[in-house]
Amino acid sequence: MDQMLKCARYDDLQVKRDCSFALANIVGSVEHQDPFVDAGGIETLVEVGLSPDARVQRDASRALASLSLTTALRPALIAQGALASVFSLARSLDVTSQRYATLALSNLCSAPSGPDKVRVVKAGAVRPLLFLARFPDLEIQRCAALALANLALGGHGRNKERLIEEGAVSPLVDLARFPDIGIQHCGALALAALSLGQQDVTKLGLMQGGALEPLLDLARSVDLHCVRAATFALGAMAECKEVKSNAVKRGLLESVVAAGSFGDLEVRRNCAYVLALMCEELEFHDKIVANGGMEAVIAGAGVEDVECQEYAAFSLAHLASNRDYQVLTFFSYFLTYLLTCLLTYLLLSLLTSVHSRCVSSRLVRCARSSR
Repeated sequence: MDQMLKCARYDDLQVKRDCSFALANIVGSVEHQDPFVDAGGIETLVEVGLSPDARVQRDASRALASLSLTTALRPALIAQGALASVFSLARSLDVTSQRYATLALSNLCSAPSGPDKVRVVKAGAVRPLLFLARFPDLEIQRCAALALANLALGGHGRNKERLIEEGAVSPLVDLARFPDIGIQHCGALALAALSLGQQDVTKLGLMQGGALEPLLDLARSVDLHCVRAATFALGAMAECKEVKSNAVKRGLLESVVAAGSFGDLEVRRNCAYVLALMCEELEFHDKIVANGGMEAVIAGAGVEDVECQEYAAFSLAHLASNRDYQVLTFFSYFLTYLLTCLLTYLLLSLLTSVHSRCVSSRLVRCARSSR
């Protein structure tokens, strides 16, 4: 191992190529990664990755991608300067090198500790990721979007504000509109990660960057994962009053009501949360009732999930505080409850009747057989 690391630093191009290829194969096996790091392999890869040769770049980026897959090694990679080499490889003219480098960068952005994520942003990761998010390669775009999502998650330092300030919203909006469901999902995940938290600055930045329209469209998507991410992001953004008012004007209620019929529990929770936020505002009550929001809230109250029921109860309490809808709220919920009880009673009666018949037929058979 030591001799191979020394040879990888030689000026001879063929030797450098062979050693880089061998090292990339070695670190592809998890059991060899710790000895490789202990022998100073990361510093060697950082140096080798700066080579102008495409073959060397390809193997160096492959080795860095393999090492970055191991969560425990990510802090060491960041601390020992691997980011500089990864940034350089991400600008390579070789597409394969770019793919491996983007994968490595995406993994490093999901470092287990907050300070490491802050260090990645301070090292200048945002600009390369914005470039890669617009690169005409689906795999590179996917990894870049997930890297931006990883940096935003957790609210460490000023990562979210930095992402907004450096223009991350625009490429993510483009990805959320991309005609590929997988890319749309990655873009929506990144927007959802940015929308999380109590900072109105990031929510307003997303709205001003045009994130509402693609998220509203994805809430009506046929893809479950896109609907989940979009409705979650819309709920987080609607926590800001200004964003909520703007979103309602652009069709938030219609999108949420449509998504609520998807049947997925996670989507129902997200939609119930958005409806609860809307029911807080008296000015939206007319629109909620006119566009099927009342029915959606009552349907949420009937879901066998505590979270959905809590959001629904919160919504009904606010609707009932409006004199115009007190009678409607009461009778709508009461009739739904009454019908549910009636259907349950009928079903139990039917099952009891069937069970009694089965028992009777068994007794008759036993009596006949005993004769």
